[in-house]
Amino acid sequence: MGAFYVTIIFLGVILVAVSLFLILMDRANGKDFFKEFDRKKDEMFGLIQDSEEMIHELNRMSDYVVTVISEKNQEFFKKVKDMDDQDKVEEKPVNQIQQQIQIEEPIISTPELSTEVDKINQQINQDIQKLTNIQSYRNMQSGIKQQNEANDEIIDTREDIEKPSKLVLNSRRKQVLQLIEQGFSNDEIAEKMKMGKGEIGLIRGLSGSK
Repeated sequence: MGAFYVTIIFLGVILVAVSLFLILMDRANGKDFFKEFDRKKDEMFGLIQDSEEMIHELNRMSDYVVTVISEKNQEFFKKVKDMDDQDKVEEKPVNQIQQQIQIEEPIISTPELSTEVDKINQQINQDIQKLTNIQSYRNMQSGIKQQNEANDEIIDTREDIEKPSKLVLNSRRKQVLQLIEQGFSNDEIAEKMKMGKGEIGLIRGLSGSK
């Protein structure tokens, strides 16, 4: 009976020792877990900071790109506006130029100055006449070009209309020649092809058949 109690006590001591060992191992593992958790947390915070820095850098880069694009657009629109203004100046009618360059003739008492003013006015009138002739020539050339384009379109349209009729005539002529070679008479061919006898005779004569 005493040996039984001794065995029970011995088993209890062993269980207590094993429990203490497991508790110590669990604490050690828990410390390692928390250390690993802290390390992962630090890495995560580092990644978050790097991401925020990258986002700020991308924002700065996007602002720079938007600024550059805006400047380029302004330069482009400015160039387009300058070109439009230049075209408007070039297309300004001659009568407006004449109104702009007209000079009021001053009252001059000296004959030499009056003669000089007359020469200047004559030169201005000659320049205006040259501009008028140039504009008339350009208008005439533009009208000729438009007329040529219209004529080309009419010719193309006529050719497109005539092509089917030519094809039909060639096809009917071939059929008539085939019937002539087969020995049909002019009356038979005319009745069969719904054509005139004179036309059949003409085709027969051109083909050399009798």
